[in-house]
Amino acid sequence: MRMPPDAILRPALIGTLAAWMALVVASGAFAAISFPAVRELSPLVPSMPVMSESHWKVVAGVPAQRNFRLVQAAGWALGIGSVLLALGCRGMRGPLAAVQWISHATAIALLAATQFIVMGPLDRLGFDLHEAMRRGDLEASLAIDRDFTAIHRLATPMMSAMLVALLLVAVAGLMRAPRPAAADTRSAP
Repeated sequence: MRMPPDAILRPALIGTLAAWMALVVASGAFAAISFPAVRELSPLVPSMPVMSESHWKVVAGVPAQRNFRLVQAAGWALGIGSVLLALGCRGMRGPLAAVQWISHATAIALLAATQFIVMGPLDRLGFDLHEAMRRGDLEASLAIDRDFTAIHRLATPMMSAMLVALLLVAVAGLMRAPRPAAADTRSAP
């Protein structure tokens, strides 16, 4: 007996969405744990003569940048993979299909917005802050830190909205699964 493609694609789709959600949650958890932990250590970086109370941001931010870049790249791979898998799945039409596709498009749009509105600028500002602090330029360091903080405030709501969209895609995808044909329940004489 040949297995229908949906029996393979739908679990792969749900697995891909689950991995994407786990990646988003893990990324947020990494930041929520590592930044306060480094802040409590109050590190001082001798090569940065200004804003000693903010050295923790640079000390925690350097490895975090690498983590966030990796998360974004994996997010793109999982996002593209989930769309391709969703295209291959069968299912009912109607409002549930609309919810699934609108939520999927929203998740991809939020991934792009996070990349270009939050992560890219934060990456650049983190580097600029590090360099300004290293030069001893207090005025530039303070201005960059304010810009960084303003953009950073967008990260949590955008990532939370992406998680909600992904959850809607997964739930709608599960609910849209085609029902197997009912077996003939009549007994043969």
